[in-house]
Amino acid sequence: MFEIDTAGFFRDLEEFLAAQTPATPLSPIDRAARVLPQEWRRTDAFWRFGGVNVTSAEIAKFLTGVLHILERDGWHQGFYQDYRTGARCIRGALIDAEKAGYGDFDASCVAQRVLDLLMRSAPGVRSEAIEGWNDAAGRTSAEVQALVRDGIEFARLYGPPPNATDGVGR
Repeated sequence: MFEIDTAGFFRDLEEFLAAQTPATPLSPIDRAARVLPQEWRRTDAFWRFGGVNVTSAEIAKFLTGVLHILERDGWHQGFYQDYRTGARCIRGALIDAEKAGYGDFDASCVAQRVLDLLMRSAPGVRSEAIEGWNDAAGRTSAEVQALVRDGIEFARLYGPPPNATDGVGR
């Protein structure tokens, strides 16, 4: 099985982003696409979990479920779910999307990778985990929902088509 050195990847990502000075600001999706290692675009390592390919449609469906949960039940910070209001943090919405049948564990794990890539490719982000990003002072529901929407679009643009075995995405 292919092992992903996430610590090394994100260290390299920070160095790469620090060296970039684009003439015009990049969209979150374009920023993430620029830092997704070329070898991950040529193979399905980024889009695979547990030996199973997860397609762009499956990732987009899963993240659409995450977005639906956040829009329907509300968003909050601090812990997975506020049991008084039903609001969830982004991690709680990821957990509940799987429980609600928007996708399986494999889709959940790859969707998490997509969100992590988008989050960590943003300028000035220092969080190592999505929970830290979610709980950052000043974070808003609109920003969290925008990250999920960008994840849906990123998966549709760069994720593997059905039955992909190599050369996935753009």
